[in-house]
Amino acid sequence: MLVGLAEDYRKDDQLLEAAELYTFAATNSINWEDRAESLYKGGLLLYKVGRRQEAVAAFTAASQDGNNLFYANLAKERLHQLSP
Repeated sequence: MLVGLAEDYRKDDQLLEAAELYTFAATNSINWEDRAESLYKGGLLLYKVGRRQEAVAAFTAASQDGNNLFYANLAKERLHQLSP
């Protein structure tokens, strides 16, 4: 339900609100199969609104999630791109 609301915020260009909902849903869910995806999407939006540190934290958490290797690998690639 929260992810659906995050999508609505994203579509309405309320990117920070969407990012916060994505990451909140992911960090407050245990063994949720879409955790990495939610963290990754939240990270992308956080980066887009200028919250680089929070984005890196979201990407790091997503990269360590073994439930969804597709998004975990995307997060690893993004972290590699952001590293100096």
